[in-house]
Amino acid sequence: MLAALCPFLANYSAAVLTETLEIFFTTLALDFAVAAIAAWRPESERSTASNLAAWLGCGLSIAACILLRPDGGILLASICAYLFLLFIGEILQRKRSGSRPLAPILRAGIILIIGALAPLIPWTLRNLHTFHRFQPLAPRYANDADEPITKGFNRWTKTWDRRIRLG
Repeated sequence: MLAALCPFLANYSAAVLTETLEIFFTTLALDFAVAAIAAWRPESERSTASNLAAWLGCGLSIAACILLRPDGGILLASICAYLFLLFIGEILQRKRSGSRPLAPILRAGIILIIGALAPLIPWTLRNLHTFHRFQPLAPRYANDADEPITKGFNRWTKTWDRRIRLG
């Protein structure tokens, strides 16, 4: 309702921008991650195959985020950090009492990383073949290989951006 009634949100959601799709895939990845983590509870009756499918879906959603905008890798880092904390917590609990095995957490992390980074391989191979250099993501300033980077202009633009926000 808010997007339909507010002209600014309606215009933003109707524009073809990478942010709209990336927000969708970020939400999808977080939904898959929450579903997979909830399946680790002892009272959960979900099968291991559906749990692994949820982690693969999370990884592929993160891959879509990274392909749309390279800062989507922050989501991969944060979910991997959470899995690492779960892994450390399980190790510490294991010393105190018999706990669940560590293999599901490791398997989830491996599937997540493979699912997130595998779709970047064709892009990297294309850049290696076409530009003769290893470049898994787009350049920071979205420039061609032979195009000069105007860092001074970018710095000047950022000063105006700060002034407008503070203003």
